[in-house]
Amino acid sequence: MDKLKSKKWWEDAAVRAIKTMATTFVSTIGTGVIGLFDVDWKATLSLLIMSGISSLALNLAMLPEPEESEE
Repeated sequence: MDKLKSKKWWEDAAVRAIKTMATTFVSTIGTGVIGLFDVDWKATLSLLIMSGISSLALNLAMLPEPEESEE
């Protein structure tokens, strides 16, 4: 779990989450919206937040299992 305590790991995970959110934003806005005021901003924000949380959860899930100490 040393990686979880690492500032670098959290920075990298945050960058990946932001990239995921940006991709979600572009794909959500680009789905048939004609103008700025036609966007359902509440739904878009909800999707962005969920994609960011999903990205962080995936990063946590990909952490290696801690090694068992032999006592």
